[in-house]
Amino acid sequence: MINDSNESLVNVYRIIRDTPEELVGLLAGIQGEYHALEERTERRDYFMKKRRVFNEEHPDDITRAALFIFFMRTCYNGIYSVNRKGRLSVTFGTGSRARILEEELIRFNHKLLQGVIILDGDYRQTEKYAGEKSFFYFDPPYKPVNEAGACTSYMPDDFDDDCQIELAGFCKDLGEKQMNALQLRPPSEESWETFFDNLYAGFHIQRLSIFRSVCSIAEKRETVNELLIRSY
Repeated sequence: MINDSNESLVNVYRIIRDTPEELVGLLAGIQGEYHALEERTERRDYFMKKRRVFNEEHPDDITRAALFIFFMRTCYNGIYSVNRKGRLSVTFGTGSRARILEEELIRFNHKLLQGVIILDGDYRQTEKYAGEKSFFYFDPPYKPVNEAGACTSYMPDDFDDDCQIELAGFCKDLGEKQMNALQLRPPSEESWETFFDNLYAGFHIQRLSIFRSVCSIAEKRETVNELLIRSY
């Protein structure tokens, strides 16, 4: 089972699971049109035109899935973002002729997703699908080191400290029912260092060194610490 609060991403999963060949066809067309453009300004105009289609013309699910993949391949730093109205706000990237269609990857994931329940919305809805051998993996928005570095607005509603506390409570309830819960999240620094240590007291907490490639300036990307938190 897969659940995510990003309905557009969940739509991509569903299209890959159910109608992969139609998606391949649409992406091939988009890639052909995009790669035929010689100038960066032309590719930027094409990007913005497609973004308007996505936001304003209510395309069908397969078209939305193809456009979503196109944006993630060509937007700045591969960072997904929406504004407070829930409209896609990703910005144009370098303008290079990025590879937009990966047929074999789509077909491979199509096979993996057969029989998978795909949900969009609140993580709490996943509990009713749990069995004795269920394993939960959570990847919530990062708690920023400072407000300027915040990367919590993945969706219109921020995932703030109160949300983090609620998620910890949910994980503790799962642990009491003998269900494994795993979480990956970065720790904050200095004065915030103990936020997750206190929140997940009694869990197994492991610090990892990770190279972060999003939510940062490309030239200044560096290794950061993250937390792997387990109930087992």
